[in-house]
Amino acid sequence: MIIITGVLASLCGFLYFNWNPSKMYMGDTGSQFLGVFLSAFGIIYFWNDYYVDLSADFSIMKRVLTVAVAFVLPIVDTTVVVVNRLRQGKSPFVGGRDHTTHSLAYMGLTDKQVAIVFAIIAANSTIMLLFIKYFINAWNKNYEVIFAIYFIALLLFFFYAANRKMIMEKRDTDKSKGATKIKVA
Repeated sequence: MIIITGVLASLCGFLYFNWNPSKMYMGDTGSQFLGVFLSAFGIIYFWNDYYVDLSADFSIMKRVLTVAVAFVLPIVDTTVVVVNRLRQGKSPFVGGRDHTTHSLAYMGLTDKQVAIVFAIIAANSTIMLLFIKYFINAWNKNYEVIFAIYFIALLLFFFYAANRKMIMEKRDTDKSKGATKIKVA
């Protein structure tokens, strides 16, 4: 609990300087540390739920969906970026401006609006996790459908946003090529 509190406190301090207009940005080392930290935290507290009967059929699906809801933003972002880069013949390991936050900005949202959208998604996921932990006594297929729909809906929305950006870029590139041809001719 001390480590979690320390990391959370440092992130709150960092967020103050990172909020728009940003005075400080987190680099690769900080984001990779947070990724490893959250992965370990997720394995310990979300996947290894010691209060679940391991012999029950539902425990595996409950675990998978709990982790998917808890980490919906990084999972969706990574999935969208990797799939789109592979479809374009690019390496998924090279950085770029094709993450979900960029796609929302290209759709016309300001930086503050993008942050608010992500905060709303994170708050919804937190509420769902609290619901799973404290209010669901008997897991059934209805819960699987509800939480899977939430995850898939976000995945599809961000695929739509990223593909809309790619379509607009292609259209603008085609227009500029056409405009160049007209000027030359």
